[in-house]
Amino acid sequence: MTACGVEMRRMITHSVYFYLSDEPDAREKLIEGLEKMRPIESVASFRLATPAATTERTVVDNAYGVAAHCDFATIADHDAYQIHPLHVEFIDTCKHLWSDVKIFDSEF
Repeated sequence: MTACGVEMRRMITHSVYFYLSDEPDAREKLIEGLEKMRPIESVASFRLATPAATTERTVVDNAYGVAAHCDFATIADHDAYQIHPLHVEFIDTCKHLWSDVKIFDSEF
């Protein structure tokens, strides 16, 4: 891909939307667990977010409690993240904190 004659590198974004369980302090505990994955080497960018206070619209889903957005330089980096011990540990220790999860992987 090129823009203005400059070669642009494609990236992968892994966006995960967590719908919180009824666990007390689920949001805070989930964020704490997510933060432990920040050091994973294959992650180029790691951001956590909560629903924005934008105008309510029927097409916008603000029911999630926490979102995690991870960028990767390659599919191989994404795949390494999926099996990284910190990611596996996060799922094992935090899965009780969400009632549902939606994942969107995009290339840009």
